[in-house]
Amino acid sequence: SYIISLAAGSQSVRSTSGGRLSREFTCTVTATLGIIDEDNAPPRASLVAPTNTASAPIDATFVLRFSEVIDTTPLQGTLTASSPIRFLLRRLRTDPVTQVVTCDRSGIPIVLEGIPRISLENVNGRAVTSVSFKPNVNLPGLSCVQVQVTSDLRDLSGKQCVASDYEVFTENAPQQALT
Repeated sequence: SYIISLAAGSQSVRSTSGGRLSREFTCTVTATLGIIDEDNAPPRASLVAPTNTASAPIDATFVLRFSEVIDTTPLQGTLTASSPIRFLLRRLRTDPVTQVVTCDRSGIPIVLEGIPRISLENVNGRAVTSVSFKPNVNLPGLSCVQVQVTSDLRDLSGKQCVASDYEVFTENAPQQALT
């Protein structure tokens, strides 16, 4: 329940004709429907940056855009291995026959930690959440960043996010020590 009070006198709201309230107005509004999910579908993430996932810069900023507004409470603070969005640094693996490059998922990844930037955007007349993440370090050249969005993330109505996984390969750059 919400109580709405409108003051009277010189500090009150004005009508379209310029008149003010002569006495205070108070009413109670009770919201009973809860949060309404506009599309009644689970949220989906899409990777919108970097745009060149085959040769991303070593100082890339990653941007995920969701299909609707999500509950960002689990994204407050530093992202870790247990966050609902994870950025994992992996080695590249090249298939000897086809020469197709993929993330080497056989090894233990390095969890890229950092604080995400969360924003609300209006896309095609609809409110959506965007999550930007820039790792605290420059990435090594010719490596893979696996971006995982888990179903632990939810929209405001509580629907679980559709889990998704993206691979971003970094450009060929001089090797640096990564601590």
